[in-house]
Amino acid sequence: MKKMLVLLIIAVIAMGAYVLLGRSASDAFELEEGYSLLYDGDSLAGWRVIGGESTFEADGESIKGVHGPGKNTFLRTEKTFADFNLRMQMRWDEFGNSGVLFRARQRDGDGRAYGYQYELDHSDRSWSGGIYDEARRGWLFDLEHDKAAREAVKLDDWNDLEIEARGGKLQTWLNGVPVATVIDAFDAEGFIALQVHSGDVGIMRWRHIRIKELEPIAEPGAPLTADDWELEGVDSIEVADDRLSGATSAEQQWLSRGVASVTPASALPFPPVNSRP
Repeated sequence: MKKMLVLLIIAVIAMGAYVLLGRSASDAFELEEGYSLLYDGDSLAGWRVIGGESTFEADGESIKGVHGPGKNTFLRTEKTFADFNLRMQMRWDEFGNSGVLFRARQRDGDGRAYGYQYELDHSDRSWSGGIYDEARRGWLFDLEHDKAAREAVKLDDWNDLEIEARGGKLQTWLNGVPVATVIDAFDAEGFIALQVHSGDVGIMRWRHIRIKELEPIAEPGAPLTADDWELEGVDSIEVADDRLSGATSAEQQWLSRGVASVTPASALPFPPVNSRP
């Protein structure tokens, strides 16, 4: 009897320590200057579910997504955003493919969500932080040749996600590690959405979802300038009206990372590519 009492006391102390430490970690979060929370910790006000039949719920400090029947399911913001820095934390309760859409849109008719997606990949491939063009062009930036980025993901803890979109430049970080840089001109504005992929597995959580809206780097429809391009093997470049010219001493030339543009209206008809030619 005495032994059981001692074990019970130890268990109570351990549980109290667990709760205290967990609360301290949560309380340590401080909203950075200029950022606004997109989830208030109480309800999903300002969000709505689209797509399949997976479920999302406000579960204290985090939003919980649980796999369900049907196709990919998204919890999207009602509001749309153009230029911004977006930060949040994500973890898996049960492994399953996921992602965060940004500057996303819905198709007329079937309402299918499409657009840029920050990949969340638990598999051995480990391409978390890469940029995938959901329901449109596929991979814009994968992690096949970036070991440091592939090793940045945490499968048993919270992951710090960061996305910055300014004009045509899209960048991602995972746990402080730079992952993707893409110059693309398809979408200048859209909603943010949390994804639970189709399938019979996957429980995910997101917390501390906050955004800082940034001043646009140029007016919509502004013409391209030489600064909108990143050069690789090209000595110089000039943009005049709708013509592009340059000089190079290299045998092969690439306009690295594709076309940079502040809006689709000013895009040239080149396919977007990532930082690898």
